[in-house]
Amino acid sequence: MKLPGMIWRDGEFVAEQVAVDGLAELVAAPDQLSWIDLRHPAVEQLAALGKELGFDAHTIEDALSPRERPKTVRYSGYTFSLVAAANLGVKKASGSRLHLSYLGVYSIGGCLITVQQGAPFDMQPVVERWRDDRDLVAFGVDGLLQAVLDVVVDQYTAVLQKLDEELDGVADQLFVANPDSKGLQQQAFSIRRELSELRRIITPMREAVATLIHNGQGAKN
Repeated sequence: MKLPGMIWRDGEFVAEQVAVDGLAELVAAPDQLSWIDLRHPAVEQLAALGKELGFDAHTIEDALSPRERPKTVRYSGYTFSLVAAANLGVKKASGSRLHLSYLGVYSIGGCLITVQQGAPFDMQPVVERWRDDRDLVAFGVDGLLQAVLDVVVDQYTAVLQKLDEELDGVADQLFVANPDSKGLQQQAFSIRRELSELRRIITPMREAVATLIHNGQGAKN
């Protein structure tokens, strides 16, 4: 069985899928870098992977829970981060358009493992950065993780810019003749609620990234 991912050997891309058998050997392989992407895996699948690679059971629980706060925890031999990404989409039952994607990210040896939960997260922009910037691959797992975080931050910036523009538009409409005051108030309230929702994710994300920067992104044995 093979999983979605990528393998580089001596800095050169060699494969788009990663074999499940022998993951421990893959992680420890010299001069080799790999990425594995697990999208909404079953509990049993992630638990089996965690057992083979020695992951703490709490990280498995966090990776499978789409409501945990972003964070970074360092363990012996690997680092686990829970990352939250955001996009604006169709309104949910709550009335919010903010859709959150959660990535449980393991940095272990020469391997980056992403575990996706919540709204779908498009890894293609991340993959394109890896392909376009050879320096990211040269930096190993740290470089792969940097691209993931860059894309997540770009998404935050895009959402914040869009919401700010919408608030400016609401403010402009207050000065037209016969404005729909009630409708504009409701619109402004909804936008501010989405901004508040996003800030609740951005704040712990800063702490998670700061921990990665302070300790180093890749795991050290």
